[in-house]
Amino acid sequence: MGEQGMLRFRIDASVLRECVGAVLAVVDEARLKIDKERWKVCAVDPANVALVDLELRKEAFYEYEEYEGEEEKVVGIPFGKLRDALRFAAGDVSLSINEKMVLQSSAYAYTLSLLDPSSLRAEPKIPELNFSTRVVVNYPKLKLGACSPRCAFTARFGRAHSRSSGLVRLV
Repeated sequence: MGEQGMLRFRIDASVLRECVGAVLAVVDEARLKIDKERWKVCAVDPANVALVDLELRKEAFYEYEEYEGEEEKVVGIPFGKLRDALRFAAGDVSLSINEKMVLQSSAYAYTLSLLDPSSLRAEPKIPELNFSTRVVVNYPKLKLGACSPRCAFTARFGRAHSRSSGLVRLV
């Protein structure tokens, strides 16, 4: 592991941008847990209305330096600043995490100060839910269908249905 405690990763900038966008839909800053298998963010908005539970497995990375610690490493990430750092990144980006996060793309390098994880809101307890139905949708087929800001999926009597409202566009 190079320098003591340094973690290194390489990932497609567009994948990381999508993940950061998903977190920012709920919170501006959160704890990022890193272990041998994944990056994980679980956070709830201040009003306890929306929750993000995001897991980015090591298979999504081009390079994922094995974390040598026995437990996970937890760092506080200001996701708004990370989004800004990724704004002009193209292709893959390299990330180094120690006391700070250093993001390097082919065009520039950006150093991001990390937050003290203990100063951030605690990870929420997610209730155990047992659903009677499971629907698996092939993403490329879903992407070919209609997309809208409001979409509902229902399953009844062994059949799955989707309903959209608002401005609908074909992608």
